[in-house]
Amino acid sequence: MWLYPAQPSYSLGFQLLLLLPLLSPAAGLLCGKPYTHAWSGFIASLYLLWGLTGWWVHSDQRVMASLVVATLLLWLLASTYYARYRGRELGLGLKKHKETTIS
Repeated sequence: MWLYPAQPSYSLGFQLLLLLPLLSPAAGLLCGKPYTHAWSGFIASLYLLWGLTGWWVHSDQRVMASLVVATLLLWLLASTYYARYRGRELGLGLKKHKETTIS
């Protein structure tokens, strides 16, 4: 918000509302919960689309949009791998159903 201010039509309150979804998984991410890491990728994906749209539409903002996209890609990939490996370590995962045979 301070490095590159948004459009003048966005109020400070609206800009702060844009940060709320980013902060919602913060407690679970800091505690290292694999489930929170897994679903936080959905939030990162939404902001990733926003950053890519800004990169495409506003040619004068490509440097900041590139930083946003790179940061969000790092978040998405790191969260996915952390959730996968930490979930395996804890024995979490999808339960497999036993197949029954009909005689």
